Amino acid sequence: MITTADTDSQTWILTRFDTCDVDGCHNCAAIVAKVNDYDRFCEVHLDVAARVALHHPVFPGWYRIDDSSTSDGQLVVEVHPL
Repeated sequence: MITTADTDSQTWILTRFDTCDVDGCHNCAAIVAKVNDYDRFCEVHLDVAARVALHHPVFPGWYRIDDSSTSDGQLVVEVHPL
């Protein structure tokens, strides 16, 4: 039997909320772009999220949000690269 451990998860401390960045959307974010503002998107707005990469000549990638909590007014997220 082979077991695989998920060892590439990271913990980030971010500003703002854990909701989608699309105006008027209050869904929880499912993915985050590793760009300056750490843009976040829910599963409904993945089409909008795809455009983010087009605006960054060197796009570092997408991360799935596995867990999130707030601490001292900051958002603490555990992410996993996609």
